[in-house]
Amino acid sequence: MIWFFERPGERLRCEIRRSAFGAGYELVWTAGDGRTHVELSHNPEELMSRRRALEHWLKLDGWIRPGRVTPPRRTRPQSQWQTRKSEQPFGSEIH
Repeated sequence: MIWFFERPGERLRCEIRRSAFGAGYELVWTAGDGRTHVELSHNPEELMSRRRALEHWLKLDGWIRPGRVTPPRRTRPQSQWQTRKSEQPFGSEIH
């Protein structure tokens, strides 16, 4: 998983990947000048907690995630939903 943070004149790349040493995962962040920091974790819950903490501190330090706008859902209202063929009771096929 890769995501980016920016602030004026700077860009930071963050990544979660399997450890290069076998077991575990790495939380990696790389600055625009190439400096890299790697944290190793064998516990996925601990890794995600650390990722959330890193994101929190980056945001407090003025970093933003570019293009992080979630578009509105474009689904039909529930009143227009149709039953899937796989959900129709057996024997109710249309002939």
